Amino acid sequence: MARALTIKLDSSCINQVAYDPAAELLDVTFHSGKTYTYCEVPTVVVSGLARARSAGRYFQRKIRGRYPTL
Repeated sequence: MARALTIKLDSSCINQVAYDPAAELLDVTFHSGKTYTYCEVPTVVVSGLARARSAGRYFQRKIRGRYPTL
């Protein structure tokens, strides 16, 4: 499913993210090619991911395990 916003990240583990703010759905695509969809992710968390010095660390601390996946 296409998201409203796609962000290419400069990360050693995450290739890009796509976010639909209306549905609060976040797709995280890793360099391995696997994509996971996280639900109920607020816009402020996605903004933080886009600005993080280390997207991988931010993802581990703020997203993974905190939001349900599809």
